[in-house]
Amino acid sequence: MKIPMGHVLGRLLLISGVVLLPRLAIAEQQKIQPYEVIRSLMLLQDDLVAGKGRAMSLHTSFMGKIHSHFQNADDAVWADPRNAQAALIYVLSGGDAAILAKLQKLGEAAALDQPVLKVALSISSGKHEEARDEIAKMELLGLPRQIGALLALAAAQMWQKDNTDRAIAYYDQARLIGGSGLIEEAALRRQLFVVAKLRDFDKVESLVRQYCARMGRSVFSKNMAQQVGAAIVELNYETAPDRLPRLFGFVDAAPLGFRRKVYLELARHAVVLGQSQVGTLAAKKASSLPDLSVSEAAAIKLLKVASGLATDDPEQLMDQLQSLSEKQLKGTDKQLLFALHRIMEKVTELPMAPAKVKRPTRYRPTNRLKLRDEKTGPELDGVSERALKELDLATRVIRQVQ
Repeated sequence: MKIPMGHVLGRLLLISGVVLLPRLAIAEQQKIQPYEVIRSLMLLQDDLVAGKGRAMSLHTSFMGKIHSHFQNADDAVWADPRNAQAALIYVLSGGDAAILAKLQKLGEAAALDQPVLKVALSISSGKHEEARDEIAKMELLGLPRQIGALLALAAAQMWQKDNTDRAIAYYDQARLIGGSGLIEEAALRRQLFVVAKLRDFDKVESLVRQYCARMGRSVFSKNMAQQVGAAIVELNYETAPDRLPRLFGFVDAAPLGFRRKVYLELARHAVVLGQSQVGTLAAKKASSLPDLSVSEAAAIKLLKVASGLATDDPEQLMDQLQSLSEKQLKGTDKQLLFALHRIMEKVTELPMAPAKVKRPTRYRPTNRLKLRDEKTGPELDGVSERALKELDLATRVIRQVQ
């Protein structure tokens, strides 16, 4: 069977990580049809979902190369419906919409689907209400698969704030039409945010199960882990503890790296919203995983301290906190360490107690954290009021940096 030269070149260029090199002869470039270039783009997007190392940097570079290649293509190329569809897919995938303006000028010489062209131009120019109204008139299943799926995904995002039911329906449709791949991965991530707000336990668990089973290696899995953590605390699984083991079972079936991200993000979100039971369970699950980095191990220890503030022995918490160094932590975990030091300082500033009552040792940081100076103000009347004030301040600080 004879394989088209353009298809071979497209695959070879993709594999090598170099697309449309200037050294290629003009004649060779023109053998690579736009629809073949988009086919290579889809292969690269599959690599994004599979978590391939260089996929993200290649994807960014490739999108720029596609724009250049499309702009330089002969006008006659766009008479082929497959190439016109390729231009639409490129733009709906986040590419430069300038190519559509060029094809619009060609009029009937370009085999463009005019309603889809109108919608793509509306989306690219920020006319979202107009675009979503036009999409509502379309039979997306009757369009080329990739275009129908991308339009459903775009419509879901545009309806998300105003009509969550419609947004969820479009996300489902995007996954149905698009099949496995980057469109489904994006739909799962974004839909989870919507259904969590609706407190739909069953739908949240269904989306988490699907993502964990097939998408856990995606280069966007860190974003999904944050969404999972936020969704679980949004639904407040402490009010439905019988459901947690089932949900954790889905996570435990995911790749190791994704499991670590989910449990760490869940513990962080739970600490911020005061769900100590969920935070403790998540930190415990994370600590049982192999191959933890120094920063991950330190973060887990920190989150265990934060989750145990209301129930654990203060002396033990103080010892654990003192053993942590700011240098071991990254990002928002450093802010949490600062907040916990302040809380422990205030909580152990107890008023005089009867002789028979054992008071916790006065807490003093030993790891030379640079704590902020407090403004002088009137003394608070009780340890409970003082602690609550400090906890509230710490929580607001942590939320600001999430």
